Amino acid sequence: MYISYLDEAESRLARMAKLRNTWYFDCLCPRCSDHDSEINRHAARCQNPDCKGEMFVNPESWRWKGCTECKKIPDDNYKAKYFDVYDLVRTVIDENGGECRFTDVAEFLIRQMEPIFSPGDVDFMQACMSAAQGYFGDKSWTKALYYHQLSLHGIKRVYSLYSGYTGPALQKVAECYFNLGEFAQAKLYIQESYELMKIIPGAHSHMFINNF
Repeated sequence: MYISYLDEAESRLARMAKLRNTWYFDCLCPRCSDHDSEINRHAARCQNPDCKGEMFVNPESWRWKGCTECKKIPDDNYKAKYFDVYDLVRTVIDENGGECRFTDVAEFLIRQMEPIFSPGDVDFMQACMSAAQGYFGDKSWTKALYYHQLSLHGIKRVYSLYSGYTGPALQKVAECYFNLGEFAQAKLYIQESYELMKIIPGAHSHMFINNF
């Protein structure tokens, strides 16, 4: 089975609450049972500006891990900066009905997160996806490509390859490159998308046939 009941980008507690309220069961899968699973989804850039590593954090407990590269632990001021932006993101999303649906809102959040949040952070990924979708719909290919590429790191981390998100995301990047006349790059991304989407949703699916 490759398809999840819910969006895998939602937090552990949010997923469990929705499954309990909608499907009337308590999920006991490894991800939902692991109280520390959120730590792999939220991360700050390393506090050392010369380091390219990440410092993971679990927002349920606010437990931090050392940098993946230099092993540095963030100091209290850096932790507070991350928390303040994290709290701002929650507030803005709640004010917008629980989603980041508007391009200007998404770009505002990206500007707040980009200096401190890792590119692989799930909240950063979702804001980039929202901005990319808005610009893609407007056929603003350069900006759409920029935000789609920013979101890819998080998409590949948060979602499994065969979840149904990664293939279409790669396809959107290919379409941006194609419309910008960069055909060699478009070919690379569309081939990667093709290899994933022929498995999920499948080579005989309506979606696959329409796109390929």
